[in-house]
Amino acid sequence: MAYTPFQNRVDCIIDRHNKMKIEKTPFMNMYQAIAYFVRARRMDFTSTHTPGQFLTGQIWDSTATQAAHVAASTYVGQIFPTPDKTIRIDAPYSIRKKQSAEVLEYFDEVTKRVRRAFSLPTAGFTTSYDEHWLDRVVFGMSGMRVENTKGEDEYTVPVKFRAVDAKRFCISENASGFVDTIYDEHEMTVRQIVEEFGEKNVNGNKGVSKKVRDKYDAGKFDEKVRVLHAVEPKIKHEKYTYGNKNMPIGSIHIDLDARFIMRESGFEEMETFISRFWKDKSEIYGRSPASELLPEIITLDGFSETLIEAAEKTLGPPVAALTDAVAGGVVDLSANAINAIIDPTGLQSIGGKVIEPIITVGDMKPTYEEKARLKDSIYTGFSVDRLLDLNNETRMTLGEANIRNELRGQSLSNVYSREIAEVCYPMVSRVVNIMFAKGLLGVVEGGKEHLRLLAEGFDEEDILIIPNEIAKIVLNENSDEEFFEITFISPAARILQQETILGIERTLEYAIRVQPIAPEVMDVINIDEVTRQIQFLTGAPSTLLRSPMEVEEIRQKREQTQQMALQLEAQKQQAETARAGGAAVQSVSKAAETNQQQ
Repeated sequence: MAYTPFQNRVDCIIDRHNKMKIEKTPFMNMYQAIAYFVRARRMDFTSTHTPGQFLTGQIWDSTATQAAHVAASTYVGQIFPTPDKTIRIDAPYSIRKKQSAEVLEYFDEVTKRVRRAFSLPTAGFTTSYDEHWLDRVVFGMSGMRVENTKGEDEYTVPVKFRAVDAKRFCISENASGFVDTIYDEHEMTVRQIVEEFGEKNVNGNKGVSKKVRDKYDAGKFDEKVRVLHAVEPKIKHEKYTYGNKNMPIGSIHIDLDARFIMRESGFEEMETFISRFWKDKSEIYGRSPASELLPEIITLDGFSETLIEAAEKTLGPPVAALTDAVAGGVVDLSANAINAIIDPTGLQSIGGKVIEPIITVGDMKPTYEEKARLKDSIYTGFSVDRLLDLNNETRMTLGEANIRNELRGQSLSNVYSREIAEVCYPMVSRVVNIMFAKGLLGVVEGGKEHLRLLAEGFDEEDILIIPNEIAKIVLNENSDEEFFEITFISPAARILQQETILGIERTLEYAIRVQPIAPEVMDVINIDEVTRQIQFLTGAPSTLLRSPMEVEEIRQKREQTQQMALQLEAQKQQAETARAGGAAVQSVSKAAETNQQQ
């Protein structure tokens, strides 16, 4: 069959998606098994269930579920607790050492605006990030999507956040091991598709297929349609590329049922950021603590079921009842069972009792001990012991506690580092870029964006003006330097930076210790740089420190004051010397007159 270039492109994308789904199939089976025992509401990887269906009827222990929730919420609290405690936007390194007070104030305002964009309830960051981490802990793979808001809300809610789950997307990596290709298959109703893609030539829309339009006209608004959203970097030598020509990342929405392209667009950077908890070097899909703990989780569930049955038998044991009827040959050993026993000799065989319990349960203590061991193993596997160390049984000195906390942080540093590199940094960077493109993080005074905002009704005092030092970077098209740097100040970031901070503190302690015997050692220490590094690494507000220009001005004034004081002191000494000299001359003259008289 001969295809036009347009048709061939759709078929190539769908064919690649099918191959990616085949590669993901073994992981889908694993994720389904994990969901069954750990997160039942996500038990739809290889099967479907009715909304609201009772899914935990055959699960006997929720230890793994509880541990996963504790671990996920604690990771969120460590890595991105709140925007105010997580991110700060700073000047680039080339400017930071000589930045003016104006630059400091500018980035202080930029930081406030970016934090506000994350904090808006309608942006959906908090709930999305919680869902992202729960999927990451349970399935080992999840992601965050940053959507550029369009329309009336684009200035009040500049970005919106969505968590993407492990089921929907197929991925591919670049040469550096980062995910740069995401194929997201999902369902949308006919009404949703028409609302999103119905208008042609708007934001890259090509419209909807005839099948969808016919269903919409027939009033079949709630009928589902499969949609594929393919996002991947453009390859220059590809014969059939897609997306905006000037954008490095191509984006295409395809109606899979009609094999029809509904929208083509593109991005300056990826809009979705995928993170893996762990992954094998030969795999691209993630593995999780839950996947590693499946043997313990399944065994614990079996133990719990057995102990429930044993407890029932202990509280309501099966009994034997004397009768002259036929027993039937089957002994019922379930709880509260009654077994009829033929006893031709009367009451002798059962000790003279008409009804006698049948003891079927042995010592359950070893089973309870094994169950406790499995529970501890699961909590340890989810790192709950390292994330939440609430053990107050052992008294420790402050130094011992600090060493313990340092070791705990080091043991979790790989998780923190991967999340910051794969999700947090590119996510914050995209938010900054989107807000800057809308003029919300400042405009060049008198530039096109400045005039556009004024034309759209913004008050002059509400428009942030970019300082000249930063404007030079923004306007330099030949430079790859970013006009900002992202600094993470969350507890996890401080743990990763703890070694550097300790190194600075130990260097200062050494210098102070040897100063009495070698005063010249302080000549080596750059106190200004030490102070700024401590502020930078600990996440203290940059406004605590004066700009280098302000510091220089203060020191110049101090030096002038000291020089004036020295001059006054010198003049005072000269006056005292002159006065003393005059008194001496007068004394000598008087002595000479006295001698002459004598």
